[in-house]
Amino acid sequence: PFDLPEKTALLNNQESGFLPVDLPGLGWNSYGGKAGNQSLYIDGGQSVHTKILFENISITDPQSGGSDITLIPHSLIRQVTLFSTPGVYFGSGVIDGAINLNSQTVYDNEIKLTAGSFGYKQTHLTLSFIDSPFKLSVDTGVTQDNGNYLIDGASGSVKKENNDMNQTFGMIQSEYHLGQRAQLSALFLATNTDRGISGSENWLTPFARRKDNFTIGKLSAVYLNARGHLGMTLTQFKNLQTYNDENPGWPIHSKHQPQNRSVNFNWVHRIKRTFLGQTMLELKKENIVSTDVGNHSRSLKSLVTRGSWKMSDKI
Repeated sequence: PFDLPEKTALLNNQESGFLPVDLPGLGWNSYGGKAGNQSLYIDGGQSVHTKILFENISITDPQSGGSDITLIPHSLIRQVTLFSTPGVYFGSGVIDGAINLNSQTVYDNEIKLTAGSFGYKQTHLTLSFIDSPFKLSVDTGVTQDNGNYLIDGASGSVKKENNDMNQTFGMIQSEYHLGQRAQLSALFLATNTDRGISGSENWLTPFARRKDNFTIGKLSAVYLNARGHLGMTLTQFKNLQTYNDENPGWPIHSKHQPQNRSVNFNWVHRIKRTFLGQTMLELKKENIVSTDVGNHSRSLKSLVTRGSWKMSDKI
């Protein structure tokens, strides 16, 4: 957006994977450690009222309306931008604002080994190739966390078992410049997450497991001219969720597959020095295939036109 107030935090490359919880207005909820759902919110609001994006791709689940950032490997996040008053730019689900998580690819070749408490271990490999005007970066890695810990309950300390997480991930990013005015870029991220669901203090679930096969992708093209730019972006979100609880007294087996696809056209044009306009058209289709709520589908179309007039250099 060309006129939205924002707050941006760059993360130190040596500390990537730790979100800046001290960024003004940003809150972070974690339910059950790394294995539980993790969400972000702005200014104390509900997390479902905040739109979460990764590299400008919405990761909002069309079935639950929430965004689980556990599905995004934290070692890929190197920049966080908050839009506390985004208006209509990001569509629905932005009552409190929008947060964009950015990988800020530096096209290096490196391997990172990390270890911590509760059996936390991560291996992250980055390989890059640059041959102007083409750039390619590949990230892959594995994250593990035992996650079992003690909590203080009404009847004393209770050990939270079945709170482990195992995640593998791979991401490909590329850029191609066509002269000085045009650029093509692509991104694809896939994560496979297997985690336990430990339950609450009064209702422990030692056999419950959840698996997520999560993918997002983006293909965009931008053309620059002397008065602005014209862009087109194709995005896709898909997550195959499987829940299994082998509790002999109350077994549960369910499967869900939320998915959305969108096409976005964005035109920014300046007329002389005083007027700057933007027109955005988005076509989106959302699908839900679920053993619990059945199959649902809807198509959305939105058109936004905005303008900014500068009366003079002083006003």
